[in-house]
This record gives sequence, C-alpha cells and structure tokens, in this order.
Amino acid sequence: MLIPESEIPKTSKDKLTQSILQIDKDRCAKFREFLRRTDRLAGKSYSPRRWGIAFRMLRAKLGDKSSQIDEILDWYISWWKTKDQFPTINDPRQFYTQWDDIVQAKDKDQRYGFSHTDFTKDGERTFEKAAELHWPKDSVKQLRPFIETSLANYKDFRTKLEEVEGDLERFAKWFKTSVLSPYPTRFIGIWVEETHRMISKWNDWSGKLNPFVFRVESKRFQEMGVRWARKYTETRGAKLWADLMEELGYEVGEK
Repeated sequence: MLIPESEIPKTSKDKLTQSILQIDKDRCAKFREFLRRTDRLAGKSYSPRRWGIAFRMLRAKLGDKSSQIDEILDWYISWWKTKDQFPTINDPRQFYTQWDDIVQAKDKDQRYGFSHTDFTKDGERTFEKAAELHWPKDSVKQLRPFIETSLANYKDFRTKLEEVEGDLERFAKWFKTSVLSPYPTRFIGIWVEETHRMISKWNDWSGKLNPFVFRVESKRFQEMGVRWARKYTETRGAKLWADLMEELGYEVGEK
C-alpha cells in the first residue's frame, strides 16, 4: 500500500524537496542497498525525492520519537528473513504505511530478552550452519539474536581474561589459551549445537532460547569452568575459579 495522494502535503515541489533532510536521503540510500542485496531492486523506480517524502512524513508523524526510525529500520533490515508473518516492505512508502505493524513485530521479537541484535559477519557464519538443523517449536526465529548475544558475551569474556593481572594472571592466560577457542564462531558454534541436542528431545521445553545463551554466569558454563580449573590444579581448582569470577566481576550462581 502506497501513501495516498490525499496524505501528501499540498505544497510546491521546491518547498517539499527542501523539507527532505540529509538524514532522509541517508535512510533512502540504506533502504536501496537493502533491496539491492536481497535482489528486490530490479524493476523499481528509485526516486530520492519520492522515497524521501515517506521518511519526512514519518518524522513528522513521530515528532520527538523520530529517532526510532533508524533503530526500527536497522532491525528490519537485519532480521526480516527469519520472521514469519513479517511485513514485506519493498518501498519506503510502505515503510511509512506499515510502521505500526513493523514496530509491533519488533516489540514482540524483543520480548525474547536478547541483549544483542546487531547483525555481524561472525553471527551470519554461525547462523548459516546452525539453521540447517531442525529447531523445535519454531525456535529458529530466535536463532540469530541467540547467536549474536552468545558471541558478544564470549568475546567480552575473552577480553576480560586478557586484562587479569597479579596472582590470577597465569591461570587466566592458561584458561584463555587452553580452553577457549581464539575463534568465537568455533566455540559458540559448538555451544549452539549442544543447545540443539538439549532441546530437540525436550517435549516440555518452553520454546525460548534465551535461557541457553552463552553467559559466563550460567550454571552450564560455571560447571564447565570448574572442571577445567581442576585440570589446571586438582586441589585448588574450584577455589581458583571462584576467585577468577570475583576478579572479573561475574555473579556466580545465576541461571
């Protein structure tokens, strides 16, 4: 559905063009690149002015909340492939007319509770392999943010280990080089596969992947950490691991 002519302000062409800001043009360019990458640009008449009108009208509609436009646009571009019953947008004018539906879809998606939804190359590589598996209860819809959040948490943990000094420095360095993979996609890829095995035969599973996200504080990883720490030193392993968690600021015991 395109913008009805009755909704387009009655003004001169020059004045209308002047009201289109650079930010509107940037959004048009971003949307055009999105259509090009998804092979949906062919046959479309690209008009920065006409497309810009849609984003200008959306700014006027949202007023003080117009900063949401980039947030919603980036989310749509990143996740549209994984959503069933997702608004199909082939033109910025449709982005304007279906704005409320898109916002509702994003709000519903974020209720899964993932902290990272930015689209990354590492996430794409991991997702492509994981998506080949059968994810029960339609949980494949959550797979991208599940992977992205796990990757972000894993990278953050490795970075923190590099900053450890003092009595725990030697153990932290050993854990980072002997236990953790230098390639985040490898470690998280295995984590995702193990998660799939856990839920694939769990009939009473809620259908939410968020509890299985890689988190250092999770019981699953804490048990793994203690086992490896005991390989480092049988007698002091558990205490050494607890000291490392305290040094890094993790609250052990969270699920």
